[in-house]
Amino acid sequence: MNLRNLTSEAIQLTIKNDGATILKNGKQATKGYAVGGLKEFKIPYNLSESALWEVAFSAILTIQAVECDAYGLWLDGDTLYIDAVTIFSSCNAALTFAAKNDELAIFCIHTQDEIRL
Repeated sequence: MNLRNLTSEAIQLTIKNDGATILKNGKQATKGYAVGGLKEFKIPYNLSESALWEVAFSAILTIQAVECDAYGLWLDGDTLYIDAVTIFSSCNAALTFAAKNDELAIFCIHTQDEIRL
């Protein structure tokens, strides 16, 4: 999947579900524990649809160059977050990585639950 299509799909899934974890190959992540801390973008969600898409595309393009597994997107109030995330199969490994990177939480993909540190 090209990055333009990936951006469109990621935004649509985020709007529908309040968030999405998209692997770099364009598929939705279905299991594991997602942890940010590598590169994060905060985007005002009240932008026009085209402006939001352009800024999100720029963020995803930047994250593409980061050594990570996926793009993590979520909405919090009037902010769209896009994060370079690493996915772990072990909750303990994810929590350790999160603490090392001063993250506040990890995200369990298969249960769709936030786990606070």
